[in-house]
Amino acid sequence: MKLFIPIALTTLLFSCSNSKEAANTTNTTVDEKKEQVDATYNDAKNEIEEKKDEPTTDLMTQKSIEIKAHFGEFAESDPITIQSAMVSGNTLILTVSYSGGCKEHSFDMVGSQFVAKSLPPIRQLKLIHKNNDDKCKAIVTKTISVDIREMADRQESGSEIVFNLQGYEGRINYKYQ
Repeated sequence: MKLFIPIALTTLLFSCSNSKEAANTTNTTVDEKKEQVDATYNDAKNEIEEKKDEPTTDLMTQKSIEIKAHFGEFAESDPITIQSAMVSGNTLILTVSYSGGCKEHSFDMVGSQFVAKSLPPIRQLKLIHKNNDDKCKAIVTKTISVDIREMADRQESGSEIVFNLQGYEGRINYKYQ
């Protein structure tokens, strides 16, 4: 009996301390799970926030943009790189690149009403690019087809003119058709 009492007390002490440890483990596990859930929620929220500034596939894969040149004032333009320019019939085909991709951009081709009196005459053109506050940084490449009939010196078949397009190296020869 003398041996029974110390064993019973020892067992009782260890069982109480084990239940305290179990309670602490359960609380720790619950706290850890809560932290994991919070972290997952925050990660998902941040990912959604980041995605809103990512380029959208629709804007990135849009085919050729068609515009019509007109006479007017040379307005300010957002940055754009004109990679190539060629004339096909009465259309000036430009390959351009710019940063963006999250919002739709707009383009306008403006020509000076004045021509340099040379043979052939020379007209200044400017491609106006508006990025609509697009903060994305993807490099977007587009083809822009510009109806340039109005920019001809004379709208007669065979009438020739040279265009100096701001931001593009070289001259662009055009023969009205």
